[in-house]
Amino acid sequence: MSFVAEKHPAGGMPTPLPPPPGNPEDPLKKPRKYLRRRRCCCLSCCGCCILITVITLLVVAAALLIFFLVARKPEIKLLGVEAPSDGLPRFAQADGGFVMNMNLLFNVNNPNYIGADLESIDGVGYWPTLPDIPFGNGTLKDLRIPSRSNTTFLFPVTVRYDTTKDPQLIIPQELAQKCGFTGKKEQLKINYSVTVKVRVLAVVTVTPSFDDSASFDCPVPDLSSLLSTGLGTLVGTLSAIL
Repeated sequence: MSFVAEKHPAGGMPTPLPPPPGNPEDPLKKPRKYLRRRRCCCLSCCGCCILITVITLLVVAAALLIFFLVARKPEIKLLGVEAPSDGLPRFAQADGGFVMNMNLLFNVNNPNYIGADLESIDGVGYWPTLPDIPFGNGTLKDLRIPSRSNTTFLFPVTVRYDTTKDPQLIIPQELAQKCGFTGKKEQLKINYSVTVKVRVLAVVTVTPSFDDSASFDCPVPDLSSLLSTGLGTLVGTLSAIL
C-alpha cells in the first residue's frame, strides 16, 4: 500500500506522509541496547570466574584440612645402612677430619587413602653428645608414596667430621667404642631433623618438618678397613688418647 500526499489549494503546504506500518526501533537506541547486553555478558563472565575461583579455593582448603586433620602420620622405619650406590667412596680423608658416604634404607608405611608426592626430603643429622653441631646431611628428590602401601627407598647421606668443631675428639672416641675397636660393639644413634616438601592436588606445596632419632649398626666393618682409607693419622691420634 502506498501513501500519497494530499494536494491543498495553491499556496498551501502538503500534508506529511504518515509513518509506514510497523514500529521499527529507533536506530539511535541500538548502540545503547548493545552496550547493555555487552555489560551484562561481562558481568556474567566475571561472576563465573569468581565462582570458579571460590570453588577451587574451597577444594584446596578441604584437601589441606583432610591432609592435616584426618590423615594419619605414616610410619617410618630405618632398616639399615648400605654402601653408596653413586660411586662415592665409603670413607675418605679430609682436611682436619674425614668424610663418610652411605645410603640409609628406609621403609614408609602409608595407611592413608591419599598418596603423597614428595618434591624433596632434606635431612640434617646431629651427634647426641654434640647436639648443636651438624654431623651429616642428605637430600632426596621426587619420591612418590602411594596410598595404603609400604614403600622402601634409599636416602643418601654424607657425614663430614671436622676436628676443629670437636677439639676433644668426642665423636671419634665414641665411634671407636661403639664400632668395637675399643669396647663392646653397639649400635650408633643419630638425632636428625627432616623437612619435606609435599605436593597436594598438584597445586599446593606444604612443607612439614619433624625431629626424630635412628639407631643403626656401625658402618665401619673393622679397623683395617678404616686404615686402608687413608685415615691413619686420625686413628693414630685416637690410639694415643685411648
